[in-house]
Amino acid sequence: MQRQRDKRSGDMQDHFGFADGGSDPVLRECQAGRYYSNQVHLGEILCGYPNLADETAPFGNATNRAHAMLRDGSFMALRKLRQDVEQLDEVLARATRQAAETAAPDAPALTRETLMAKMMGRWPTGHPQAGQPLTPTPPPCAQSNDFNYDADPQAQSCPFHAHIRRANPRVSITKADAGARPPRIVRRGMSYGPPVDPQAAKSGQQPERGLVFMAYNASLGEQFEVVQSWLSGGNSSGASSGVSDPFLGVAEPGRLRHFRFEHGGQTIRVALDGSDRLHDEPRPFVRLEWGAYFFAPSKKALADLKQWAASQGYQPAVTWCADQGEKEIARLRLIERQQGEAAAMAAWKTALEDPDSASHFVNASIWAAIRERHGGALRTPFGVLVADRDMVYKVFADSDTKLTITGYLPRMLRSFGILYLGRDAGQPDQVYEQESEACNAAIMALDQPAAFELARAVTQKVLGFMVKQTIDYAASDGEASWELTVDVHELVDPLLAAFCEAWFGLSEDGGHFRRVGYRWDWTPGEPPGYPGHFLSPSRYIFQPHPNATVEAIGAAHGDAARRAMENFLTQFGPTNAPVTKAVYNSPRGTGDIPFVARTVAGAMMGFIPTVDGNLRRILNEWLREGTLWALRARYAGTKAKNYMDALNRLRDDFIPAMQLRAVPELIWRTAVVSQTIGGVEVRPGDVIVAGAVSATQQSLAEGRQDIYHAFGGNRRVAGHPTHSCPGADPALAVMLGFFSALVETELPLRTGPIPMSLTMDGRVPAPSPPLP
Repeated sequence: MQRQRDKRSGDMQDHFGFADGGSDPVLRECQAGRYYSNQVHLGEILCGYPNLADETAPFGNATNRAHAMLRDGSFMALRKLRQDVEQLDEVLARATRQAAETAAPDAPALTRETLMAKMMGRWPTGHPQAGQPLTPTPPPCAQSNDFNYDADPQAQSCPFHAHIRRANPRVSITKADAGARPPRIVRRGMSYGPPVDPQAAKSGQQPERGLVFMAYNASLGEQFEVVQSWLSGGNSSGASSGVSDPFLGVAEPGRLRHFRFEHGGQTIRVALDGSDRLHDEPRPFVRLEWGAYFFAPSKKALADLKQWAASQGYQPAVTWCADQGEKEIARLRLIERQQGEAAAMAAWKTALEDPDSASHFVNASIWAAIRERHGGALRTPFGVLVADRDMVYKVFADSDTKLTITGYLPRMLRSFGILYLGRDAGQPDQVYEQESEACNAAIMALDQPAAFELARAVTQKVLGFMVKQTIDYAASDGEASWELTVDVHELVDPLLAAFCEAWFGLSEDGGHFRRVGYRWDWTPGEPPGYPGHFLSPSRYIFQPHPNATVEAIGAAHGDAARRAMENFLTQFGPTNAPVTKAVYNSPRGTGDIPFVARTVAGAMMGFIPTVDGNLRRILNEWLREGTLWALRARYAGTKAKNYMDALNRLRDDFIPAMQLRAVPELIWRTAVVSQTIGGVEVRPGDVIVAGAVSATQQSLAEGRQDIYHAFGGNRRVAGHPTHSCPGADPALAVMLGFFSALVETELPLRTGPIPMSLTMDGRVPAPSPPLP
C-alpha cells in the first residue's frame, strides 16, 4: 500500500482522481464550522462516553469488567475495495460523448470533470476547484468542511445521490429532534497497486489497484452500517431509495444501473454498470474484495490484558472437556449394560473414530477424561484405551516385550503381503532387522529441504494450472470474469503423486499404475492408482477394528497395488528413486522382486495416508479458525527463503493444529503376557489401543511442541521405539511446503462454499493485441 498524491497540489488522492482524507468530524468546539458544525461527541468515536442520543454513556459501567475493557477503545471496519479505473474511464467517455451529441446548441458542455464531480459531490484533482463541494456557495477553501445543502434543496448543484451527499446529508440536528443521531465515523483510506499510467492503460491488461479503507466508530451497527445502507440504497437525502451511490452501489441482476442529475437545466441519465440481460455479470467501479470488523482496545486495556494474562500463567486454550468426556463414557457403559458388548464396541468405535465425533471434540473429551479421571487407561469393549502420554510412549517402546505387533500380519497377508511393519524386533530369526534396515535408512536419508521445495513448487504449479485452465474456459465462453473452487483433494492428490514418483519411482509407464487419487468406482482388473490405492489398506491394517467394507476394499486395493508393483519393477527396475533403489539393491532385496514390491508398497502405505490425513485436518482447522488468512496477511508479498525459514514462520500455527488433529489417531498392539497398564489388569490377547492423538493433545494442553507421538516416537532419538516412523521429518517437510504455497500464493484465495475447499476469482484478461 502507498499514499497516492496529486502531482500538482500534493494532496492525497485515490486512483479515480479524488482528494481523500479531509472530511473527518472534529471534537473541539473551536474547530466547529459556521454552516455545518461537523463537531461530534467523543462517544461517537470511543466507547464509554455519551453521544448525541445517549446522555448515559454506553458501556460506561466502570464496575463491569467488559465495559472497562471497552472504554477508550473503538470498533474498526476494514475493507479492501478494488477500483476498476478502466471501467470508470469507459463510462465517463461514453456519457460525455452522448451528452455532447444530444445537447441543445446553447447548453453548457458536460465535461469529464463535471460528470466526476456530479458523481462524487466534489471536484476531482486537476480541476481549478479541486476538492471543493458542489454547492451554490462553496466554502472559503478547498479543504474546508464548513458547508451544507440548505441552499440546494432540489439538488441542482449537488445530486441527491452523489457519494458525499449520500454518506453525510449534513442536516442540522436540534433539540426538537430528540433521539436523532446522524451516523458519523472517522475514516481513512490508503491506495494499493501502482498509480494509473494513461499510456500503459492503452497497452493491455492493467494490474489490480484499489483502496484499503478503515473506519473507527463506537457502534458499528448505529454508525458504519447505517452509512453503508445509505450508500447501497438507503434514503438519507429523502430521494428514492431505488437509486444507489454511483461508486459504491451494486447493480441488481438483470437491471442496468443509472445515475441521474441536473445539468444546464436538463436531466442527464448516465448508464453505469449492470445489464438488462439477467445473466450478465455487472462490472462495478468499486468491488468489495473482503471486509472485516475488529475492536481496537485502548492502551490501558492492553496493559490490563497483559497483566491478567501474566497472572494466569501459560495455559493454552483447549477445545475439549473432561466432564463431557466422562458423561460420554457413562453413556457408552450404559449401552454395554443394556445392549451387550457387541453394541457397546460399535458405539465406542463411533465415539473414537467417527469424523463427526472428532469435529465436535467428543473423542478428545473422552481421551481427556481417561487421562484425568481414570489413571490414564481404561478397559472398554473396544480395547484397553491408553490415553496418558507417558503410557502411550511405553506402549510404543515395549521395552520389556509384553506386547506384539504381529496382529497386523493376517491383514497384511490379504493386502500388500507380509511386511516388516508387522514383525517384532529382537526375534531369533532377525527377520525384522533384515527386512527393515535398507528401507528405513533410505527413508531417513531423504533430503528434507529438497522435499519442502518440491512440495511448495508442485502445489503452486497445480494451483496455477487450474487457474489458467479456468481463465481459458471463461475466455472461450465469452465471460468477463472467472471463478474457481478447488477441493483440497485436487491439491493433495497431485502433491502425493509427485512424491510417489520422486521417492518411490512410480509412473504410468507400462500401464501398471494410474496417477490418480482414491476412486470409489475402481474395479479389480483395472490399474491401481497412486496415491489412491495406498489409503484404504492403511485403514484396514492399522485400525483396531475395521468393519467388513473397510476390510474388503483395503484388501483388494492392497493386493492390486502389490501385483502392479511387482510387474512395474520387473519391467523397469527401481529407476533412480532413492527408497526403491535402496531396497532393490539391498542384500535382502537382490533378486527378490516380490519382497521389494511389498516392502516399497508398505513404505508408501506409511507415508501417503499419514501426510494426506494431516494435511486435510490441519487445513480444515486453519480454515475453521481463520489461521490461513491470518498467515497470508502476516506474510503478504513475502516467501520463505528455505525450509528452516518456513518452519520458523509456520511452526507456532502448524504444530498446535497437528497436535489437535493428529493422524493416525490410534495405534494398536496385542498383549502377549499379563501386565498392568495405568491400573488396568491386562490379559494375554487383549487389544491395547494407544491414543496417539491423546498424547499430542496432552502436549498441546501443556504447551509442549511435541508431535512425534503421532509417528510412534522420534526415530532420530537413541532408544527409539522399534516401529517409530523413519519418515516423520521428510513428511513434515512435505506438509510445510504445501502450506507455504497456500500462504505465499498471490492468487486471491478465500474460503470455498463447501467444506475443505478454496475459492478464487478474477476478471478475464483482455486479449493481447495482434503483433504488427
